Amino acid sequence: MVPDIIGIPLEKAVSLLGAQGIKVGTVSEAISTVAAGTVISQNPGAGSAVNLSVPVSLAVSIPAPVTQLRTSTFSRLKL
Repeated sequence: MVPDIIGIPLEKAVSLLGAQGIKVGTVSEAISTVAAGTVISQNPGAGSAVNLSVPVSLAVSIPAPVTQLRTSTFSRLKL
């Protein structure tokens, strides 16, 4: 069975999969509120039958870009 690796750091997930002879396929990034580098999805999913010829694709969290408000927008407001 493919283990549930969602919620753990990528390095640990790769290690856990490798220990079971499961290869990691594509690792993509997605903006999330969880800690950066944390696995947020996997395919095939946890509990799937292991097919050692099919790698597990992962998505890991990256932080949302920080946006700054333009001060000029507020300077034009009249209170």
